[in-house]
Amino acid sequence: MAIVSLRNQRVTIYDANGWTLRAPVSSGQKGRETPAGIFSVIQKEAEHYSNHYDDAYMPHMQRITWSGIALHGGVLPGYPASHGCIRLPYDFAERLFDTTKLGMRVIVAPGVCQRYHAIFVFLCHSILLFDPRREHSSAPTAYFHRRRAQRRSRTALLQRRRRLVLDGREHGGRLPAIGWLAA
Repeated sequence: MAIVSLRNQRVTIYDANGWTLRAPVSSGQKGRETPAGIFSVIQKEAEHYSNHYDDAYMPHMQRITWSGIALHGGVLPGYPASHGCIRLPYDFAERLFDTTKLGMRVIVAPGVCQRYHAIFVFLCHSILLFDPRREHSSAPTAYFHRRRAQRRSRTALLQRRRRLVLDGREHGGRLPAIGWLAA
């Protein structure tokens, strides 16, 4: 998985154990900003030339949108300067190209990468603990049962509160807006 921080102009590559590679990037300039979102690598081409911008050389291209946004090697001036793509240092782009596969998740975040690190670690460990070949994958099962119980208890609390309010005919039959109990 790759997480690109547009604010910090940095990419961080993760595997199941945490981050493995980091490098500076150059994203889209003003007026041609790189879109934020969650993408996947949908095409890889070691030697690619732009279809839109005068056959510009885009080595080790990994496309993330069909509209032309990609990760590729390029010049890094130290600020957003591309036409929307995510430029990587040439040697880093080559190394990344050799290690990734189609379908790799790419998160382009407007903020700081570290905010997403904890979420990534949680997701990876949850996925790694679940093994469909094993008969007893207890960790995810226990987690999902605990979450279901929490949802049920919160729902029951809201239903009891609603019954009290409706039985007393308070507030015209509506649940009063009190903190998280607002409906």
